[in-house]
Amino acid sequence: MVIRFFASIRTITGVKEIEWSEPTLTLGELLRLLSDRYGPEFRRWALDGEVLGNSVMVVINGDDARHRGGVETRLASTDVVSILPIMAGGTLRAVSSQQSAVSKNTTVHEAPPSFSKL
Repeated sequence: MVIRFFASIRTITGVKEIEWSEPTLTLGELLRLLSDRYGPEFRRWALDGEVLGNSVMVVINGDDARHRGGVETRLASTDVVSILPIMAGGTLRAVSSQQSAVSKNTTVHEAPPSFSKL
């Protein structure tokens, strides 16, 4: 599995991308393991208790995990998981551009003006 980190999440992890080879059945399990690796700041972004955090977007193979089952989303070893902070103050068009760019691994040029959490 490939895991990609963007923006503030990348700052926390210190890496752009990792190869994940540990057996991981669900997104929630992956986020807990990544929280163990990258610490409490990562966990504050990624999880709110046992659910997906409100300040993070997780995209699995181009699909928003919130629409696939959240932390219960099943993962496969061939998945590409992108983790990025949700921008505040943007439009639906900007969020759609952000999701599209993540799935294509390109740069978003139409970013909203501020983060919801720094």
